[in-house]
Amino acid sequence: MNTEITRLARITSLNKEADYIHSANTLYWQEKVYTYESVGSYQMRYDRLEEIRRELCRLKNSPAQPETR
Repeated sequence: MNTEITRLARITSLNKEADYIHSANTLYWQEKVYTYESVGSYQMRYDRLEEIRRELCRLKNSPAQPETR
């Protein structure tokens, strides 16, 4: 399979996941009272978002690989 297509698909997937996390965080930020569970969930989303950012940076900065046959 073409590695460039795979790389672009992964970038798209990560961007969608980051959008989902942002939507969940928006709901969290609108809460008036935070529970231990909501804070824990927020922290897990925050950690995952950091992982996504690192991977996106790596993918976007990596040169396109030539297709091998």
